[in-house]
Amino acid sequence: MRSVSNLVLALPLCVLGAPAPAAEATGEFWEMTTKMEMAGMPAGMAGMMGGPPQKVCMLKGQEGKPVKSKDRDDCTMSDVRPSGNTVTFKMTCSGKNPMTGSGEITSTPGAFSQRIKMKADGEDMTIVSTGKRIGGACKGDEQINQALAGAAGAQAKDCQAALDKNEYGRFLKATASLAGDNRAQCAQMPTAESKKNCEAANDFSCAKERPQMCERLGADLKDRDRFVKYANKGLALAEECGLGPSKIVEQHCTGGLERKDWRFVADHCQKDSRVAALKTQHCIGRDYTSVAASQRDMCATIGGLGKARSTVAADAAAKPAAQQEAANKPNAVEEATKGGVKVLKELFKF
Repeated sequence: MRSVSNLVLALPLCVLGAPAPAAEATGEFWEMTTKMEMAGMPAGMAGMMGGPPQKVCMLKGQEGKPVKSKDRDDCTMSDVRPSGNTVTFKMTCSGKNPMTGSGEITSTPGAFSQRIKMKADGEDMTIVSTGKRIGGACKGDEQINQALAGAAGAQAKDCQAALDKNEYGRFLKATASLAGDNRAQCAQMPTAESKKNCEAANDFSCAKERPQMCERLGADLKDRDRFVKYANKGLALAEECGLGPSKIVEQHCTGGLERKDWRFVADHCQKDSRVAALKTQHCIGRDYTSVAASQRDMCATIGGLGKARSTVAADAAAKPAAQQEAANKPNAVEEATKGGVKVLKELFKF
């Protein structure tokens, strides 16, 4: 109950209003109060289920917009419909604590009130927010910037940690898609500063650190041991960095073939035409015993060998017997019916 109420009460406490094209977004101070009402709550207790009044800076005209929490990035609003001085909307929050609901906000030049009806964990609750203008000029994007700057700082630390640990997969451009529509929404931020912070907070592919990462990756892939360690996602990033990964692989495969390091060749050089030629010349169409002794280790490692004829004949002879044995086995459903829970446990390993 407490965790749900805390999450729900967080919803109205941060106002994200309409974008303003001005370079310096000016606003005014307002006082906001929030409380929650639930079915069965004792009379007079509703006012206790909320936070203390908060002094917030709103952009002019922002008081007539639905409010959304900085604490719930997984919440989206839809079906926003203005009518006179009232705006109705719907809200859906996904993630760990999913919620759905609807709300309305009514504003006047000096005050506003908002009611959001939510359903979470099978419980219905109503969050009521009120605000009144207390005056005084302020920078209207201050609260937005505080939230975004904090997120941008955390993202920068995360990227630096990935750089320090050589987590090359973290820097693939595909990870940028994890930001979803957030980056598109950055264009709607009220000032250049808030837009910049928004983009930094949603830089999931660490574009700022990418040049340094590409330089480090190029050095790592030239070293054989580090190539083996980082080849998986490192080669994908090498392509994006313009490092010519196919040339790097070819050079390492040349070394592997010269050293007769068949394990390396088998793991990293299967697409090399030289390896295909070796298989054709020494391995394909033969079994282990018919391959030249000097080539057995190579063929057994890089692949291409067939089964010995005696093994193939034995497999063919064993197949009818195995089929008959399977046919004689009791039907699993029948056994489950006869044996009950014991048999089910054996079947499904629980």
